[in-house]
Amino acid sequence: MPGLMLGLPFVGVMVGDTSVAAQEALPESYSCKCFHREVKVQFDANGLHFAPDHCLSKGGTVRFINACQTEVVITVDGPELEPPMSLLPEKEGDMPLLVVGRYTVTAVNGCPELPDDSRTGTLEVGTDPGPGGKVCQ
Repeated sequence: MPGLMLGLPFVGVMVGDTSVAAQEALPESYSCKCFHREVKVQFDANGLHFAPDHCLSKGGTVRFINACQTEVVITVDGPELEPPMSLLPEKEGDMPLLVVGRYTVTAVNGCPELPDDSRTGTLEVGTDPGPGGKVCQ
């Protein structure tokens, strides 16, 4: 409404609902209370889903699951660069992450029904022994 009161046009103000996966993206202020030995990242028509959450233990395994009907190419950018990974439909691929830090997981192509706003998710990797750095039970 402020735009209308100021006489500004509506152009660019209205946007569609963001997907559930995009809403699950790791906010900048997010802090992991503990880290899991394995985090599953599933790609499907609704986007990327992290289970149990976005927090992976150093040296832990990310298990990518392709629930799309097409091949999906995945890139993982962060402190430890990885080559792109290609997953056929109904297949899984594992990737250990050995360096602490924040990683960006992106579905580069494939799964055409995947919304643009949910092709990317963030994974936090760490094992700081201090407060907030324990491994989840």
